Amino acid sequence: MTAKIGGTGIASLILFFASNQPLAAQATAPDANRPPMFEMIGTQVRTLTSSIDGQEYKLYVALPPGYNDASKQFPVLYLLDAQWDFPLVEGLVATQLQEGFVPRLVIVGITWGGSNPNPSQLRMRDFTPTKGRIPQTGNAPNFLKFIKQDLIPFVDSNYRTTKDRTLMGHSAGGLFGAYALFNEPEIFNRYILASPELMYDVPSLVSYEKEFAKKGPQSQVRIFMSTGGLEAPKLPVFREFAEMMKTEHPAINTEARIIADTTHNASEADGYLQGLRSVFAPVSVAVAPQILDQYVGRYAIAPGHPGEIVKENGKLVFIAPEGERYALNAQSETDFAVRGLELVLHFKRDDAGQVTGFEGERWTGLHFNERIR
Repeated sequence: MTAKIGGTGIASLILFFASNQPLAAQATAPDANRPPMFEMIGTQVRTLTSSIDGQEYKLYVALPPGYNDASKQFPVLYLLDAQWDFPLVEGLVATQLQEGFVPRLVIVGITWGGSNPNPSQLRMRDFTPTKGRIPQTGNAPNFLKFIKQDLIPFVDSNYRTTKDRTLMGHSAGGLFGAYALFNEPEIFNRYILASPELMYDVPSLVSYEKEFAKKGPQSQVRIFMSTGGLEAPKLPVFREFAEMMKTEHPAINTEARIIADTTHNASEADGYLQGLRSVFAPVSVAVAPQILDQYVGRYAIAPGHPGEIVKENGKLVFIAPEGERYALNAQSETDFAVRGLELVLHFKRDDAGQVTGFEGERWTGLHFNERIR
């Protein structure tokens, strides 16, 4: 990526509007005449102090359905700017889980603690890699150290998690996501960068990318980045950055979208939604045709209401008892994810190698569906 774009006048203007977010509601004394505050059901609030610079952070944690099953571990979605975006993202994950577009996730939203924190100022401090015209900028190195040395060990020791980690951020949070990828690529393997402020310091971003390129292919990484179609000054840099990621780092699964007829803030929700569906989209593996043929048949889904698996254009399709059709995406020779449902089919065989049915896995558990023909 070359530093062709990013004049200080436009960059400063963009940065002003990016940081001009509403302040978080200030704490007020209890009032007997005031209705009780709303609390999100199933959400925990934790406090963690950075061992790097002493900043206190609040963590909003949402646990997935089925978390009570002590045998299960779950991927983690780390969300920046939780003071504004946590309810939005928690709702998006819940709806997309029901339709099978994301797995069950532990969501960890990160915001600032302490006495009357000002998120608009603190986010520009923690999310920017270098010093800029706005006071207190340039603390991203310390914030990234906090995530690596304090936050992730805290989450992993208090919750049943896997090493599958996603970082999600908007605006300056998206800039921090790019910085984290280039400087500590082993921390996260999925990134959702909604309208990232790539123009903040293009030369530094270029230098980070060059060092990142020396570390070799990062085939485990998936990136989704988006921006609003009405963010005209940002579009050239966005397109250049996306093209650089695709051409210079082909091992990384990168998807970039320009969301039509939307501005900087208006593109956030759509960017998060599309990002979740992109970075968690199943990656199908090739399965030999003769193996797929063995799964074709009718299966007992409900008493008197069989379902059917057919083969079309070299792939399997599940036909539900009511007639709905769902493509099966092969995760292995025996495991197939159903796009559009929170369901994975695990085909089973008897000692003679004959297919006897499949276990349907949902968050509610496993249910065996016998093959009847």
